[in-house]
Amino acid sequence: MSKQIHKGSRARTVLNIACFGLLWLTLSASTARATATEDNWQLSVPVYLAAGSHYYTSSGTTGTFNSISAYVEAVLSSPARPYSVGMFVDYSYSSDRRNDGTVNAGGLIEYEFDNWDTNAYLFTNRSPGVPSIGLYAGRVRYEVVNNHKLGIELIGTLREPSASTLMFGYYGTISRSLSLNFVSGASLRSARHRAARIELVWQIE
Repeated sequence: MSKQIHKGSRARTVLNIACFGLLWLTLSASTARATATEDNWQLSVPVYLAAGSHYYTSSGTTGTFNSISAYVEAVLSSPARPYSVGMFVDYSYSSDRRNDGTVNAGGLIEYEFDNWDTNAYLFTNRSPGVPSIGLYAGRVRYEVVNNHKLGIELIGTLREPSASTLMFGYYGTISRSLSLNFVSGASLRSARHRAARIELVWQIE
């Protein structure tokens, strides 16, 4: 019981830190907008729908499942600045019987320069019947040719970063609102724990 209380307390602490950091970034952006109107900070709320197919191997078990998800961001950005900050929430449901629906929510920061773009996320994951988990994720991509990018992704838990998963990916833009992504990789702890996914993403807003 004490271990469960300690884990719950740790998750709440991580969430509080993430919320404080997000609040600080938002207030900083708001102050910049008030003191430097030439930056022209703007709030955008893009909405994404995604459908994906997943493959994984773990502890000698191999499996596949499909998923659908809805993803919403609230992002502050300025044409005069290479970075943007904000928050996000997404809900996903998969055909995996162990997943009755998952909610992720947290903060994000994005940075773009030349043909590169980077994203960093700090968030919590909540699934029915499972204690909330603090996670982080990062992504770096390079546009090789117009509408075609290659990149790497890293995702893991704040409690056990050594077990993070490193993924290599291709990101293609089909149209202004439609994109196709394929990523594949393995756990940093054991190459026998592998994962891959292909997903179609539609940006509504």
